[in-house]
Amino acid sequence: MGDTSIAQDVIDGVADAMGDLGDTRTIRIFSEGSINLSDPGAGVTRTPENIPVEALLYDFEDEYIDGTTVLKGDRNALIDLAQLTSVQIGGIEQGSLLIDGSDNYTIVSKNEIEVAGVTAALILHIRGA
Repeated sequence: MGDTSIAQDVIDGVADAMGDLGDTRTIRIFSEGSINLSDPGAGVTRTPENIPVEALLYDFEDEYIDGTTVLKGDRNALIDLAQLTSVQIGGIEQGSLLIDGSDNYTIVSKNEIEVAGVTAALILHIRGA
């Protein structure tokens, strides 16, 4: 597997960088309940959870904007994981939201950076409404 202390060093490094460069944003994840058997056509209930995170938002370089996968205006977000639980990290998925003040971004994809089998950082591909 590898030395997990290296993963902790990466997590600590990202947290330190966020102290200098990041800002507090909110990630909204959704938990799905079960189907109500008396009204199965209603589908499952989705309960939102807002999680404050330190994040650095940055633009894609022009060479990556292809008009299909990456659209003009899409951005990336480097997320500090130091304060998140593994359940919260797992809940960050396509369709979740990153909220920056009055701007809402939909998460298009999530790239987990792993070190020694431990998720040490997340880079999110986000798209504004």
